[in-house]
Amino acid sequence: LDDAVVSVRRLASRAPVPLWFGPETVLVCHPPTRGRVLSKFPEFPERQMLVEELPVNDQGIGKLLRRIDKCR
Repeated sequence: LDDAVVSVRRLASRAPVPLWFGPETVLVCHPPTRGRVLSKFPEFPERQMLVEELPVNDQGIGKLLRRIDKCR
């Protein structure tokens, strides 16, 4: 991720949406988080939201990183 110049941050489930969240953010989340973010930022692009489980192996991580790259 560092080589790809990507910053990964965790959005805690009940915490307010932080200041670092912005137009360059690609959100990988569960449906409740998606709803929480859209209620606070309704203009956030749906194409920058990936609603899915986090990968557990290298193949899944690679696939997710390729999807994130397409969103940016």
